[in-house]
Parts: sequence; structure tokens; C-alpha cells
Amino acid sequence: MTLITIDAATHARQVSQLTSIKNAVIGILSAAADNAKNAAGERHINDIEIHTRGYVEPGCENPGNGIVLTGDWDECSWEGRVTESYGGITDELICQLLALGVELRWKQQWIACTACKRLLRINPHTQGWKPHYWYDKRSCKYVCHECLPHYMSGNCPSHYDDVFDLGDVVDAA
Repeated sequence: MTLITIDAATHARQVSQLTSIKNAVIGILSAAADNAKNAAGERHINDIEIHTRGYVEPGCENPGNGIVLTGDWDECSWEGRVTESYGGITDELICQLLALGVELRWKQQWIACTACKRLLRINPHTQGWKPHYWYDKRSCKYVCHECLPHYMSGNCPSHYDDVFDLGDVVDAA
């Protein structure tokens, strides 16, 4: 990982912009949940998670504005057609979120690392994809390849066989 230094004013401006966009996303999602057609639609919207730490997945670039939303987008098309079962995700909601520059990802495919809170992919997207994380079966925690050495130094399990599958860890190199 490359360390980039920025001055305090630039940092403050970036934090302010991120906070402003995050607050706009929260407002949009709250209004959409309030206007959902039914309770299932409201739950569907309330299950959307806001992530502001970017990705740790090799090959994934962080979004320009720093915000990724994970949710269950399966019940809508990108044109916004809504099924009656949920009735929460609408064309208007998708357009408002995309206009803010946020990225939309499927919750079933992405999860935040327990340690650094950056997003990592937990389901394959291509035939050659390999996981870059470790899954602790006892605690049900996902730890990315970058945080794993630090995590393990304080939490090294004594019985590897029943704690995790050795195939769950792949070096990023």
C-alpha cells in the first residue's frame, strides 16, 4: 500500500465532502423507506449498508466520492422496475443514489473486513477469482489479507483445523 500525504486543509475538505455525501445518502434512503409501498419495501431499503472506507479487494479501485452501498438489488432492474414483493427500490431511488456518485454492490457478494472495515469480495465473479481473506469460523469474522498478520498476532488460534479452512487465505502477490 502506498502512503500518500496531504495537507490538513485538503484532508478537512475531503472529510467534509464525504460527510456531506453520506448525509445526502442517509436522507435519500430515509425518505425512500418512509415512502415504501409496504413493510417489506421499507425493510429492503433499511437493509442497505453505507461503506466509506473503500475496497481492499485486489483490482478494485475506490469510488471517486468514497461511498459504496451494499444491498439486495436483485428485486429491481437497473431501469428501476420494481416487483410488488418489495416495492422499495425504485427508479427514482437508484437515479438519486447514482447521481451522488456512489457505487452499488450486492450485499451477498461484499462484506467489510472486521479489522479495517474496507470491502472485500466474498463470492467469485470470474472463474479465476481467488479469495483474499480469512474467515474465522468460530467468531464468524472476515479478515482481509492486509489485516490478517495483525489480527493473527493477537488472536492466533491453537487448533487450525476446526477454526478455518487453510484454503481461505490467498496471498495478494
